[in-house]
Amino acid sequence: MGNKYLIRQCFVAFGFVFYAFCEGMIATFPSVLNPALLSSNTTDIKATPDEASWLASCNSITGLIGYFTLSPIMQKFGRRKTHFGINITIVVGWLTILFANSVTMLFIARLIQGLTLDNVHKKTANIKLIKGEAKAQAGWCICIIIITTKCIQLD
Repeated sequence: MGNKYLIRQCFVAFGFVFYAFCEGMIATFPSVLNPALLSSNTTDIKATPDEASWLASCNSITGLIGYFTLSPIMQKFGRRKTHFGINITIVVGWLTILFANSVTMLFIARLIQGLTLDNVHKKTANIKLIKGEAKAQAGWCICIIIITTKCIQLD
């Protein structure tokens, strides 16, 4: 019986680990974006060093807003709808970067992405992994989520 719950918990844990991976991609994307924007060999979007610096850090501003507004939104609409909204926000941010044709659009995309930063910890705190006989496995799943999240964020 315990294996049934362990498989479910592993699927849930995979979702959080994947979210942490996406969060790491958002946080480290400027390390690839900034050299491309500052290079003289590119013909698309050009940015000044100041603009590139702001692009790398502007998502922290909206990250703070997202961090403090997530809990009330989660209480009002529930975890499922809130997590769905977070995932849509991530997709909108990446699509905005994909179709950006100016530095302003890149700023908007990074600000949108910032709304979702560092909310994975609230997700792990709100999840209910412990069911039935699988309490020991739930502890391991939570440890794996936290360790993986911290390792991904070391970049």
